[in-house]
Amino acid sequence: MTPWRFLDYITTEGRNLFAQWYAAQDDRVRAECEVTLGILRQTDDWEQPPIPQFKQFAKADVGLSEVRFYVDAPRPKKNPRRRRLRGFGVYRKADRVFVLMNGAEEWGRHYLPTDALSEARRQKARLDQGLGWMHERT
Repeated sequence: MTPWRFLDYITTEGRNLFAQWYAAQDDRVRAECEVTLGILRQTDDWEQPPIPQFKQFAKADVGLSEVRFYVDAPRPKKNPRRRRLRGFGVYRKADRVFVLMNGAEEWGRHYLPTDALSEARRQKARLDQGLGWMHERT
């Protein structure tokens, strides 16, 4: 089995939005992200059976997918809150590649930053036009 590869999308302006988001996260979030990417690298098929670390979008966002991971955030005098973190990107099953566009935290049906999904759509459109380039995430 060939391991999956993760690539960061770099805009024509030289911006790597996933790397910027990742760098702004605390150590626990970055560690859980790396664990999740490690699991996905070694998982042969992400779709059958479905795995919780991956989701493909439908309807208007066909072609976009997300890597999903979670971190417990303690709250005083209450149970911990489970932070739902996402890496948006493009899933290329035939090539065993996932191109990371940007990251976000999911809150109900919304994301932080609020424009994360729309930005992923814009980046995917640019990638589909052959604009920008990709950098291997090791």
